[in-house]
Amino acid sequence: MQQRFANIDVKKNLLLAKSKKGSLLDLHNEVKIITSADATFNLWSELIASYAQGELINVDTNPLRKFKETVRWKPEKDGVLSREFFKWLGNLTEADHVRMILHLLNRSGPKRTFKWPKVVIKQPSTVLESCYSVGEWIERRKRKHLVRRELQKLRPQLAFFDADQKFVPENWKRFKSEFNISAATMRLLLEQPGDHFFAEAKQLKSKNKTTEELSPYAKAFFKLFLIKRKKFVPPSGSTFFRRYNSATNLLGDWPGNRWDNNVPTKLAIVDFRNTPIQSKKKTSSVADPFFGDFMRTFEHKGMPGPTDPAVWLWISGDKETELQAYAHSDTLPFKDHYSKFMSLYAPGKYERLEDAGLKSTKTVTLLWLVKKPPPEGLVIPELFESPDHPANLKNRKYQELEYRVHNTELTMEFYVRVLNDWCKPGDKVLSVYAGSKFLIASVVSPRCISIFSSTRAEYGAVQCTISSSRADFTCNSFG
Repeated sequence: MQQRFANIDVKKNLLLAKSKKGSLLDLHNEVKIITSADATFNLWSELIASYAQGELINVDTNPLRKFKETVRWKPEKDGVLSREFFKWLGNLTEADHVRMILHLLNRSGPKRTFKWPKVVIKQPSTVLESCYSVGEWIERRKRKHLVRRELQKLRPQLAFFDADQKFVPENWKRFKSEFNISAATMRLLLEQPGDHFFAEAKQLKSKNKTTEELSPYAKAFFKLFLIKRKKFVPPSGSTFFRRYNSATNLLGDWPGNRWDNNVPTKLAIVDFRNTPIQSKKKTSSVADPFFGDFMRTFEHKGMPGPTDPAVWLWISGDKETELQAYAHSDTLPFKDHYSKFMSLYAPGKYERLEDAGLKSTKTVTLLWLVKKPPPEGLVIPELFESPDHPANLKNRKYQELEYRVHNTELTMEFYVRVLNDWCKPGDKVLSVYAGSKFLIASVVSPRCISIFSSTRAEYGAVQCTISSSRADFTCNSFG
C-alpha cells in the first residue's frame, strides 16, 4: 500500500480538492501517513493494529489493564479509529507523528517512569499526572509551534527554525536553559496568549496576518515575556527535613547545617488531615485529640517553639478535627499568645482534593492563630474561593498532581497567596505535615522565604522536587 501511494503529491492533491465544487472528504492527513517514511508507516501500522486488538492501556482501570481485558470492550465498536482522530493531525510534522505514536504505545523513553502512557486516544475520566488525550497533546504541540514562531519574530537570533523553516531542537533547548523555562513556564506560554489568538493563528487565512492583527494582547505578552525571562535570576536557598517516628512518638533533631536560629519563624502550617496516628481518631475527643501526642512532643521539643511563629495556620478536614483543633488552640502555650480567626477554603469545581479522578466540593476549615496584638487593620477572608480564571473553570485544567505528596493538599495558588500575605524575603516558614506544595510555593513566591522540613521515619524521606528557592530560603516541615 505504501508503494502504491508513494508518488502522490500531497500538496497537489489538496489543491485539486479545493478547486472542485461541492463537499469532498478531506483525506490529506491519511495520505500524509501513507506516504511517510518506512519507519513512521510501520509505527502507524503497529498503533492501528494495537488499537484494533485492544492492546493499549485503559488508564481508567485500577489496577491498569488493557482495553481487551475490559468486559464491555467490543472490537467492532471500540477498536476502530474515528475520522476525528485523523482530522486532529493537521499541521503536525512527521516527527510529531512519531513522538505521538510512541507516547500512545507507552514507549516514551527511559526518562518516563509512570506505568500509564503519556498520551491516550480517548479522553480519560480520571486525572493522572502527565497524561493527556490525543486532542490535548496535539493542541499543545501546535501551540508550541506557534509560540516558537512568535518568539523568533521578536528575536530572530533565537533561530528556532533554519532558513528552510526546519525546526532546530538544539536552539530550543539552549533557549529554555538561558531563559529559565520550566514546565510551569511552558504552561503559561501555552495558555496566557489566549484561546482566541491560538485559534486564529492556526487558520490558513491568518498566514499573512501580523500577530498584532490577530491579537494585540498576545503581541504585548510575548514581548513582555522575553524581557522578564531574560532578567530573571534563579532564586537560591535551603530546605531542611526533620524526622518524626509515630510508633515511638519521638521527634528527631534538625540536621547540623540547619537554619540560623536567630531568625524567627514567620509562618507555620499544620495540616491535621495528614498528621500521624490517624488510627486514634475513632477514640479521640475534644479533651483528648488524636493528634495530641504528636503536638505535645513537637511543642516540648521546640525549634521552633510553639509561640515562635508570628502566624499559625491549622487545616482541618472535617467537623470533628475542626473542634479538636479549636480546643487545642485554647490550651497553653497558644491561648495566651495568639488571637484566633476562622476561615473556610472552598475547592474549585474541578479541583481534586481527596484523590486523583474525584471531584470534591467539600469545604476545608482553616484556623489562623495570629500573635497578639494582631496587626492593625488585619482582615483575614472568611472564605477562600478559586479565582474566576479559565484554568479553574475547565475540567482537567488543575494539573498539580506532580507537585503534591498528599492528595488532600490545597492548590498552589492558595499557598502562594498566603505566603504573599504574610511573608517577605528572608522569612522562614514551617510546614508540619502540609505536604510539598507549600514548600514549592515558598520557593516561587516573590516574597519568600526559608524552608525547613521533616519527614516521618516509618515512611522514609518524602521526596520533594524543588528546582530553585528564592532569597534566603528556609523551611521546616513534618511529613
